[in-house]
Amino acid sequence: MSPDRLRSLLDDEQEASTWLASLGFEDARTAHRNLVNIAMAGVPLDLLAGICNQLETSAPQLPDIDMALNSLERYMLAVRSPMSTAALFERDAAALPNLLLLLCASQCLSDQLCLDPEGYDHLRLTDGRPVARKVLVNELVAEMSNVASSEEAMAILRRFKRRETLRIAYGDIVGGHRVDQVTRQISYVADAIVEAALRVAFRNQLAKVGDVHASAASLPRISVLALGKLGGLELNYSSDIDLVFLYEEPPAGNGGLRIESIEFATRVCRDLIRMVTESTELGFAYRVDMRLRPDGNQGPLCVRVDQALAYYDTRGRTWERQAYVKARPIAGDCDLGQAFLDQLEPWIYRRYLSLADITGIKGLKRRIEKSAEQAGVAERNVKTGRGGIRDI
Repeated sequence: MSPDRLRSLLDDEQEASTWLASLGFEDARTAHRNLVNIAMAGVPLDLLAGICNQLETSAPQLPDIDMALNSLERYMLAVRSPMSTAALFERDAAALPNLLLLLCASQCLSDQLCLDPEGYDHLRLTDGRPVARKVLVNELVAEMSNVASSEEAMAILRRFKRRETLRIAYGDIVGGHRVDQVTRQISYVADAIVEAALRVAFRNQLAKVGDVHASAASLPRISVLALGKLGGLELNYSSDIDLVFLYEEPPAGNGGLRIESIEFATRVCRDLIRMVTESTELGFAYRVDMRLRPDGNQGPLCVRVDQALAYYDTRGRTWERQAYVKARPIAGDCDLGQAFLDQLEPWIYRRYLSLADITGIKGLKRRIEKSAEQAGVAERNVKTGRGGIRDI
């Protein structure tokens, strides 16, 4: 498309609508307005003509071309220099098509790109390559090592998640990464956020009720276990996270604290949950589900290791054994968490299922089916319906 042809289209909405409809736009009038607004933002006609040519070429690959152009307008209005960005699209033939794919993949991704448009340069340069878990954890922990307040910590956590989610989405949508690579990376980001939040929470509570110079031997050991999708490294972009908190009394006595270990551990874990779940101007990091801990919502938030082992040995149910198949320590004292899982392993993987176990599994299945039937979704609910995720 030549600049003269583009000028004619910008001036004539009806002519533009015919062309835009031929590309697959459902709302050609809005699409025309998108192009006009991009031009008004300071993009020269020759560069905008190049954008239109690339849009024409990319149209068949875009799942929602209306959303793509509408989001591109928002993006171009958010960048520091629309003209420089348009020039980039001309220099790098892949820059605009890849951006359009991201912009129409989901409203959430589109919003994040428009909130931080310069971040797209980083995505292009790194290609959304996977990052090692240790690197992510160390990077975030270092960034939060000197935070002055919980509010600052929460902002860092949310920005980190936003930045890393964009990286993962780029690798997923543009790079074609395998599903297991994507879910593993999403899970690693959650691991890093929980670890960093735990350290800040521990530091905050120690400053309030303990001696900040106390030795580790005089303080409780706290471990965070992940179950469910996070435990299995299968987290998706919008999953909540299932956690269990464990603690152990300090071997050298409770000299580093002015309160009991259980109270301190509970305060730390409650502070961690608040930092991760509280809604701020940057949103929340994760929804946290604590119902898989011993005694569920009726039990203590943080459980002493020996008490947790006794609970599962005497009162643990079959569905709880199933939940622990995917359990792994992700934050805090991971050696403590792994030692707990090692001791629990004979209970998780019993050699035989008793008649009571089998009866319990059948009863659980019946309750799931009944709930789906009562909701009228038994044939179409991908999670609880017949042949759904729960069955698998």
